[in-house]
Amino acid sequence: MERVQKQKKGTRQDDPEPYNDLGRRDNTENISEHASTESEQSCCYSNDHSYAASKEEAQSPVPDSCECVKTCKLCKRAYKDLQHRNQELETEVKELKEELKTVKESAKNSKQVRYDIEQIKDSDTKMSLHTGLTYAIFMWVFNIVASKLPNLQYHKGSSSATPKSYQTTNKQKPGPKRFLTPQNELLMVLMKLRQNFVEDFLAHLFCCSTTLVSQILSTWLPLLALELSPLIYWPTQHELKLYYPDCFKKYKNVRAIIDCTEIEVQRPSLAKANGQIFSNYKNRPTLKVFIACTPAGTVSFVSKSAGGKMSDKEIVSRSNLVEGFDFGDTLLADRGFNIQDLLLDKGVTLVIPPFLKKKNQFAESENRRTKSVANARIHIERVIGRIKHFKVMKGPIPLNMRDLFDNVVIVVCALTNLQPKIVPLKC
Repeated sequence: MERVQKQKKGTRQDDPEPYNDLGRRDNTENISEHASTESEQSCCYSNDHSYAASKEEAQSPVPDSCECVKTCKLCKRAYKDLQHRNQELETEVKELKEELKTVKESAKNSKQVRYDIEQIKDSDTKMSLHTGLTYAIFMWVFNIVASKLPNLQYHKGSSSATPKSYQTTNKQKPGPKRFLTPQNELLMVLMKLRQNFVEDFLAHLFCCSTTLVSQILSTWLPLLALELSPLIYWPTQHELKLYYPDCFKKYKNVRAIIDCTEIEVQRPSLAKANGQIFSNYKNRPTLKVFIACTPAGTVSFVSKSAGGKMSDKEIVSRSNLVEGFDFGDTLLADRGFNIQDLLLDKGVTLVIPPFLKKKNQFAESENRRTKSVANARIHIERVIGRIKHFKVMKGPIPLNMRDLFDNVVIVVCALTNLQPKIVPLKC
């Protein structure tokens, strides 16, 4: 018993030493592992790697010179995350650059001309709709004025009339390049004549300012009128005989058929000015233009515009048309042109429909004469109708365009002469 108790006591006495050793051993291992973990963490923090503290902070860049990336698992994981995130950002930046490039190109294109001659030149239908001309004739007109364009001074008020040094010395015109090409400027002018678009709409179509549209119209219309006016030609009797339709053979030596047309104009604010242009026939303010055409149907004479109040006889008298006739010529006109007294000295025969006067009806011979004159004179109406296909000639003409209107009439009549013949030989 005593031996057993001693053994038990010995065991109890011997137990603390191995327990303590085991306990110390275990604690040492735990402390060692804990110290190792702390050393890894302290490694991260000792290098100022604050990204290890949180997910957001883990996105901070790790320097390539960081040695702990090779040994620290936490740093390796963070470094791989950063590489992946960097690739995502690079892809996003690339996509944003492509998007920015697309937006810049779109913005650049939005500043370019919406209407361009290149877009419609291949279709004569579209060219006729926009300008009343085919592309071939359009380019022919452009080539006529092309030599004047390098030194062209655009209208910018009264100072534009002063000659510039580059116009007389043949030097290159100074200043920035024009926003529109010369061909597109001509297209704009012809669209104004053909469709009578307001300046604000033309500015929208060509992506430019209304001021620029006004400058182009004020510059190009006088230029075109000057260069195209030779197309309005007063032919000789010999030249007329080369193409003399059958419907005029009853009247020998017909030199011209004449008539007037009226175009509505914006009502002026001054009562006196309104009274000068008010037409009793149209019952509104108008501008009156006197036009003559040949038997072939080409415009051969155009007067300057006058107020609608002026009579047909007075406008013929002011136009000096009579000076172009030769002895023995014949002139066809409407009843309103009772101008025989102006033609007597030139020996010109005036053919007009008979007047009813106080009679209730015409005699049979007068009816035949009226019909014969009408059949021949109707062609001036057709010519005027073709002129008014250019809608600017239908009006209303704004008052700020009044000074340009005579140029408008000349250009429109010249362009009308470039179109196919209107009177056939057999009529």
